[in-house]
Amino acid sequence: MQQHSAIRAEEAEKIPFLGDKEPLSSLAAEYQSGSAILLEKIKVLGEQYAAIRRTRGDGNCFFRSFMFSYLEHILESQDQSEVDPDSVLQGNDASISHDELILRSRDQSVSDYVVMFFRFVTSGEIRKRAEFFEPFILGLTNATVEHFASHQWNQWVKKATMCTSLPCQIALGVPIRLCTLTVVHVILVVLA
Repeated sequence: MQQHSAIRAEEAEKIPFLGDKEPLSSLAAEYQSGSAILLEKIKVLGEQYAAIRRTRGDGNCFFRSFMFSYLEHILESQDQSEVDPDSVLQGNDASISHDELILRSRDQSVSDYVVMFFRFVTSGEIRKRAEFFEPFILGLTNATVEHFASHQWNQWVKKATMCTSLPCQIALGVPIRLCTLTVVHVILVVLA
């Protein structure tokens, strides 16, 4: 088991935290020899979305995808209602460019801090709404809500589930749409 984890970690290192934008057709080409159901799912996604960005599949991909999608949305839409000017640090009037956002998202130290922040937010939201999340948590694990929440922030490579993506979304008030192609491979995080 440790050898499998080490191999998986080594393979993940070869993939950037955030990839370049690719046409959705590249995903279809990658799974061309896959099941007809999978190809049909990709076709349906193609009716709504033109491109994808891949993230490193190291257990933190949901949080990195969420971070980038949300910040990209704010940057592209210039939606001032999404940003409270009073909460922004004084003296930082300039917005970053899209290229700078991509570079920072690919920087491990920046990415790791953001992932840790989202894991803390998720843990706090699970605790805050323990009664609501209890059925989800008990359905997936044998852990209590408190145990699950207390381990969210330090389970660095633990794959995100509904029990982690939903609390993060609720806590931050950002509507998202998760599109899952397979259990293991592709999850698209799209702002709703």
